[in-house]
This record gives sequence, C-alpha cells and structure tokens, in this order.
Amino acid sequence: MAVLDQSATLTGVTMEIGGRDGGAPQLARAQSFTTAKANLYSVIVKKVTTIGTPTGNLVFEIRTDSSNLPSSTVLATKSFTPAQWNAFSNGEIEVILRCPLAVSTKYWLVSRDDAVESSQPNYYIIDGTLTGETYTGGNNAYSLNNGTSWTAQTYDHYFKTYASEIKSVNGLALASIKSVNGLAIGSIKSINGLQ
Repeated sequence: MAVLDQSATLTGVTMEIGGRDGGAPQLARAQSFTTAKANLYSVIVKKVTTIGTPTGNLVFEIRTDSSNLPSSTVLATKSFTPAQWNAFSNGEIEVILRCPLAVSTKYWLVSRDDAVESSQPNYYIIDGTLTGETYTGGNNAYSLNNGTSWTAQTYDHYFKTYASEIKSVNGLALASIKSVNGLAIGSIKSINGLQ
C-alpha cells in the first residue's frame, strides 16, 4: 500500500522548464524533500501547460543532496516525449516510480528539458507557489544551464511523494531486491494486490 509521505500543494506561480529564451538560459527546476518513510513509491507533479513546441523530452530525476542543492548523482529517472506529455490533461501526473530511499534524508526532484531549444518560446510549465507555502522539509532551486549548477529559492513547486508500506518480501528488505521472477523491481506495480 502506498501512503502520502511529503507534499507541497499550494499554487500560484508557474515553473518554466526548457528554452524560455531561445536556449539561453536553458531553465531546469528542482524541489527538495525530506523523507519520513523509506521505499519511495511515486512522485506527483501538477502540469499547467506547454508553451510553443519543445523538441526535447521532459526529464524527471531523483537526485541526492549536496550542500542543500541537487548533486549530480541520479537515483531514478523518467522521461516523457513532447507528445506523451502533451497528451496528459492539465493536473496531477505521476512522474517517478519506485526508488528505495533512506529515512529522514533530503533528496531532490529535478525537472529538465533534455534538448537545448533553439528557438523561443518553447518550454514546459508545472505549478508552484511563490508565497504562503508551509512545507518546511525542502525548497525549490533553479538552473540556467540545464542542471549543471543550481541557485536555491525559498518557495516550492507543487509535488507529492508516496512511500510503499511493503518493507520486505519473504524476509528480504525491499531495497535489496533487484528482481522478482525475472522482472526488474521497478516494473512491478503490486505484490499480492499490495502496492
């Protein structure tokens, strides 16, 4: 069973990702969160719209923390082509699936366009809040070079993280299991009906 672990759900400002100014800068976003539970099950963001026609895939990553900014270490990733992303209705979308994490540890959800958009404006937009946010377990950061270096900000973007309550299977810690019956653990959605 998956349970809500962390969230920041106030809205009011848009977060742009991609070629906002013809590739210079090439904006990426990141949101930190501090786990209360291990075994990340999924991460939700809130789609607003797409501006123009981005050519790059929209990539989401879970990264470790380095001095309160995203590190270069990627623990999980999922990407969407422009057609896949635009096919979603505006609203909540699941962007990361299943990644074992440590408890009481800060991680980052990174959102970036994997191509430098050569014309403007071509970018993706997700939802966020500039004022009034009460989430104390993390904050937002932005990058003008698509994730090579980061600048911290005091607000958040809309997100929810869910944790799996399945801690072990047949006595083995879930984090240590790489596959079940030949299936990679990340591809398994439930075990005996439990998510």
